[in-house]
Amino acid sequence: LRAEERRLAAREVIRRDERVALREASYRLSVASTALVALLGTVTLLFVWRLVRRNRQARLALDDERERLRRVIDSMPAFVGVLGVDGTLLETNRVPLQAAGVSRADVVGRKFWDCPWWLDDDARLDLQAAFHRSVAGDSVRSEVVLATAGGGRMVLDLVLQPVLEAGRLVMVIPSATDVTERKRMEDALTEADRRKDEFLAMLAHELRNPLAPVRTGVQAIKRMVDDERLAPIISMMERQLRHLIRLVDDLLDVTRIVRGHIVLQRARVPLRTVLDGALEASRNLIEAGHHALEVDLEDSTLEVDVDETRMTQVFTNLLNNAAKYTPDGGSIRVHAARDGSQAVIRVLDDGVGLSTWMLPHVFDLFTQGPRTLDRSEGGLGIGLSLVRHLVALHGGSVEATSPGAGKGSTFTVRIPLAAG
Repeated sequence: LRAEERRLAAREVIRRDERVALREASYRLSVASTALVALLGTVTLLFVWRLVRRNRQARLALDDERERLRRVIDSMPAFVGVLGVDGTLLETNRVPLQAAGVSRADVVGRKFWDCPWWLDDDARLDLQAAFHRSVAGDSVRSEVVLATAGGGRMVLDLVLQPVLEAGRLVMVIPSATDVTERKRMEDALTEADRRKDEFLAMLAHELRNPLAPVRTGVQAIKRMVDDERLAPIISMMERQLRHLIRLVDDLLDVTRIVRGHIVLQRARVPLRTVLDGALEASRNLIEAGHHALEVDLEDSTLEVDVDETRMTQVFTNLLNNAAKYTPDGGSIRVHAARDGSQAVIRVLDDGVGLSTWMLPHVFDLFTQGPRTLDRSEGGLGIGLSLVRHLVALHGGSVEATSPGAGKGSTFTVRIPLAAG
């Protein structure tokens, strides 16, 4: 019995030692685990802290960049903004804010066309349509009016520029410049031009009214006076009267054209008939300068659909111009041919020619090339302007070329041939 008790007591000691060893192992494991968790927590905390720091630095850098960009945009004298893909105004500079007397909070977050600075509903509708065109990928330019704080108006030349990334629209940049002063000057020039046209029309009519009785009086004197000594004087009076009548008629025509009062009486006419009429009208001036005249019509069957009187006037003016600017004894040539569906007529001379600075302005109203003082046949610089307008009314074109001063000129007229 005692032996059994001793075995049980020894087994209990063993169990107690095992429990103690187990508790110690568990404690050591717990301490190690705690240390490990603490270490991992420290590493994680350090990582998170560094990540947060980096994010904060990046955010601060981004904020600095945005502020710098805003300062750059605000320093621009033009209106600049940023629109979202739905037309919402995301950002704008100070120019429209100051002009319209509104704050950034009044406009940012609103649709661009709904911002309170636009003048009226028509402007808003035009802007909305322009934005939708820009969303399609087009750069859109338009003229809009902004209502200013003092009740005035500012005319803007607006451009909507889409910004794409990988073929996808990410934003639209509106930019605009103030063209109010330029617009005012354009309107003033338009009004001055209108007044000039009205004055020229009135002047031409007032000049023409006394010409008819003067012409009748000269013809009466010619019939009544039978004195050879007066014949050269009467002839000079007739010649100068015809010249004055032609100038007044040209002035009347150009005022009718610029005011849109010319109505063409078009008909199918042989081109030769038109050219013969012009040659007959210019014959006296050509003969007075002792010019050699050559006419070359490659195809006599060419027909054109024109107002015969007006088209004859075109070639009369070109022939008169050649005669005026060609020295005595020079040569003038008229050449006509077919070029596809057009008739091409060239009037060439070997006269004073055209300088490079003169060529771009030769068809402008009241433009004249240099002329020596002994040229008795003057003009107002209207004839070639009439040529350009009349040819354009017929759907044609006219061009002047010259190798240079003293080397002659070529005027080329293109007009459509009659159909069929």
